[in-house]
Amino acid sequence: MSKVKGINFTFENCESCVIPIEYIYSFSVSEISKTKSYYPNNQGTSETNVASKLFVHFENIFADFEGVTTCDELTVERLNRYKDICWFGISYEDGTDESYYVTWKGGSDYENPAQKLETTSFGLTLEIGYD
Repeated sequence: MSKVKGINFTFENCESCVIPIEYIYSFSVSEISKTKSYYPNNQGTSETNVASKLFVHFENIFADFEGVTTCDELTVERLNRYKDICWFGISYEDGTDESYYVTWKGGSDYENPAQKLETTSFGLTLEIGYD
């Protein structure tokens, strides 16, 4: 398997960001299942990976990360401001990638109460699906 190049998030408003692996200490995607959807007008079916749990532990240097989202907002500020990650992706050095829809809980279309970003004794962590 190829080395991880970075991770990415896609948000509820289709905005996205890429975070190089040097800013990530560790991550875990778990309780993975698949969903199959059918679309009319001869578009056929598609299969999607779904992750019920996502954990990302950022390196301390992430606080100084100057990368921006596709809407030109600093990634660090975007993650702090909104709880609306819909997709998590892993990019590999060989050009391949994996993507996972993350579980969305609650009745809101704009905020996921299952998402939590906090500073712990280990540093900045992001969790989705850990109640």
